[in-house]
Amino acid sequence: MAIHGPTASKEQADAVIEQLANAACEPFDKPAVRNLLKDTKAKTNIVIDEITTDEVISADFDLKRSEETITSFKQFIEDNRDELIALQILYNQQMGKQRLTYAGIRELVTDRPPPSGPC
Repeated sequence: MAIHGPTASKEQADAVIEQLANAACEPFDKPAVRNLLKDTKAKTNIVIDEITTDEVISADFDLKRSEETITSFKQFIEDNRDELIALQILYNQQMGKQRLTYAGIRELVTDRPPPSGPC
């Protein structure tokens, strides 16, 4: 305890500890702070239901639906190729420097790489 030096008595140490604890708790004496904490907790509270059990309704495999999903996804990738490439360029930059400029967009349009892979 710096106030009383290295040879502080137990009573002196306890008094300093109590002062520090009171100082640390002082912001929470304000109703506005308590209400903010309560509101923040209410907004971010996640309820996990551990009582209700799930029931499997179906566990079959539909080849036609699977093929439709794959075809639909391939079409989505083809339809949105420019946006996906722009996102790829954007996210491959260092954090804080992730900006898509007009020059970058122009470069994207003129230097578009050919499609690769099955998609």
